[in-house]
Amino acid sequence: MTEPTYRMRSRCELRVRELADYMAASNQRRRSILRTFRYQKIARSIQHKEARISITKWLREGQGDTAALKRVADVIRGRMTASDFEADQNDHNADYIEAFVTAFPTMAIPVCEMLPVAARGAVNLNGTIVVYNPDIAIARTTQKNTRKIGGVFLRYAKGKELPEVAAEFQSAFTFGFLKDTPFEPEAEPEKKLCITIDGNTGKVFEAPGRAVYLWNEMSAACADIAALWPTIEPPPNAILG
Repeated sequence: MTEPTYRMRSRCELRVRELADYMAASNQRRRSILRTFRYQKIARSIQHKEARISITKWLREGQGDTAALKRVADVIRGRMTASDFEADQNDHNADYIEAFVTAFPTMAIPVCEMLPVAARGAVNLNGTIVVYNPDIAIARTTQKNTRKIGGVFLRYAKGKELPEVAAEFQSAFTFGFLKDTPFEPEAEPEKKLCITIDGNTGKVFEAPGRAVYLWNEMSAACADIAALWPTIEPPPNAILG
């Protein structure tokens, strides 16, 4: 029996990162991008989960000496493995952490409380389910004793700079989502606390002044995505599992 090569998302569902990348793409590329979202390769691919968890934990514990974070990268890189794939994945995760360590001194991260994300959320935007899955929840108390909240997304692609347009859409989504679904009662999102960090360059992208406009643009695009979703054909020669 031939093994399946792709699995299909039957429900029209995207993560925030995917929606942001879609919004930043040209009209010519958008349909091909949607195909990669709907039909996902079953073959193992490099994941940066361990690096993101390590960086997130380090940030929440108070942004201490980056040498401690560098030691985590050394441990991951030096770990014994059972296959070339595992060794490659360890190297990629260590690279991610080391890039973050190098870029950290330039990161303009606002002074705030860094909190664990209790649970991921989701919103139905015109027929497209968008999963909100930030790496960190953040908050601060103003001088007037009001609570402001936000969230942090970590982005990293080895050797590639995160496009500003995609980052702004991603941060704007956090602002728009938290306006309707705050994780603290009575709290309000603040644009400068809704951020996306490029682990390569150290750039911190906060939700721009036109965040509400970008949210509306994403909402409108989601209606188009929902209409297209059932019509997207699988890649050539794909075997669906």
